[in-house]
Amino acid sequence: MLILIDPPLDGRDLDLGPTVISELVISSKYRGQTLYPISEWPSFVYVSRLLDDEPLTSLFIKPEQIELVAWGMIFPSLEQAQDQAKQFEK
Repeated sequence: MLILIDPPLDGRDLDLGPTVISELVISSKYRGQTLYPISEWPSFVYVSRLLDDEPLTSLFIKPEQIELVAWGMIFPSLEQAQDQAKQFEK
C-alpha cells in the first residue's frame, strides 16, 4: 500500500543521506494478514521507501523499486498508537 506522510521524513535520520521521504510503501509483515481491509489490529507492517518514481504513475511496485527501512504497527486510533509508544519512552 502506497502512503503519503506529512511531515516528510529526513533521510539522514535513517542513514539514507540528504533525501526527503514523503511516500512510503507498507505491506503486511505476516502471511494471512491484509491491509485492505485491515484484518487484525494492531497490524504489523514492513515500511519501505521508493527507489524510483515509476510506482507513482504505474500503480505497480516491483521488489527492486523499494528498500526496507523499518518495521511498524498500525492502530485503529491515534490514542492506541500513543499508548503503545509510551512503552518505549525513556
